[in-house]
Amino acid sequence: MRRLAVVIFVIVLLAAAAATSAYAAKPPAAKPPAAAPPRDFFGMVSEDAFQVIGDYRQMTLATQASLGVGLLRQTFDWSSRSAMNWI
Repeated sequence: MRRLAVVIFVIVLLAAAAATSAYAAKPPAAKPPAAAPPRDFFGMVSEDAFQVIGDYRQMTLATQASLGVGLLRQTFDWSSRSAMNWI
């Protein structure tokens, strides 16, 4: 009876060791690569283009578009008195 208990104990230990080594051998799952932003996502501020009307504005906006700029951000300064002129 004691011999059977030892054999069962050894089998359980071997099974546990095999399960542990099989689990440890698996590489961690790789994270999927982050999606690249759309091509027209690149944005910038171009305050001078909006302060001057005419050829300079057209030239500046055309140059920026040819460089891949797809989004122009407009600065809104809450501390500026001119920002409150629309009220």
